[in-house]
Amino acid sequence: MGVSARTLCFSAALLIAGGAAAFVPVTSYLLGRHVEIRREGKLTDLKVELTTSLFGDEGEQRGAETIWYSAPWRMRSELVLDEGKRVRVRDGRREHVINADGKLSKSRARLDLVSDFFAAGDDGNGLGKERLLRTLTALGVDSSKRVLTRFDGRIAIVIGADPWDLKTPQVWLDKDGYFPLRFVYKQKSGEGEQLVDIRLLGYGGAKSGSWYPEVTEVWVDGKLRRRATVEAIEVGPDTPRDFFKVK
Repeated sequence: MGVSARTLCFSAALLIAGGAAAFVPVTSYLLGRHVEIRREGKLTDLKVELTTSLFGDEGEQRGAETIWYSAPWRMRSELVLDEGKRVRVRDGRREHVINADGKLSKSRARLDLVSDFFAAGDDGNGLGKERLLRTLTALGVDSSKRVLTRFDGRIAIVIGADPWDLKTPQVWLDKDGYFPLRFVYKQKSGEGEQLVDIRLLGYGGAKSGSWYPEVTEVWVDGKLRRRATVEAIEVGPDTPRDFFKVK
């Protein structure tokens, strides 16, 4: 006896529903695996060379940028523009910024999810995932909600919202590699709140490898404000001891 078209359609619907309802581990496990994979793969120290464009009301500024990440939680960025060099250094708790005019400002470390995820680290004690989880909670991400979707050709786990609800704070991780794919959150501005959407694209590229996105875009209230493209990447760079010191 042949199988009717109606039966085939019903079977396909069951398969789709089963995939949509697939088990997704709890958020603390996902974040813990992210930290573990970076430690086990010796990816706790990176040097990334980029071409970075800043987009504003007056047009585009393009420059060469170098970012160093060092676990736990340290980052240094040097962006060279026509107006001069901007330097930003984070030590996990504080940061300082030197603008192109040489003016120095110091503050508590501001929100930087890209730096936090790529400089995440611990000694296998679980503190890394706990810190990331506290950061997501502070952003208003509902860590109990986890769904699957697709992004940039990959299966992604969305933490905090449904994938079509882009006004609710959320984090997207690769389902198999646990690396970040997207951050959506709200930040305060002089005019109220802004919706920030950071998209990490092109993992597995010839220049970036499988451990860093080839392109990082920052969208604010639906407008592209920053785009950084990897030119070269180095694992385990030799950096001076005080390279990440906030003075």
